[in-house]
Amino acid sequence: MLYIAVKWKDGTVTHRTYNDPHVLERQYTETEIREIYKNNPDVEYINIAK
Repeated sequence: MLYIAVKWKDGTVTHRTYNDPHVLERQYTETEIREIYKNNPDVEYINIAK
């Protein structure tokens, strides 16, 4: 499972998990997750932990 923290330019931080083994959803790679957020101009930075 990957834990994602996104810091937005307004100073807020949101958290999300990807690849939860108990949820039937598509499995994402770290590169795919970074691609999702890199096109958003409101994102200051993203942190990915395993």
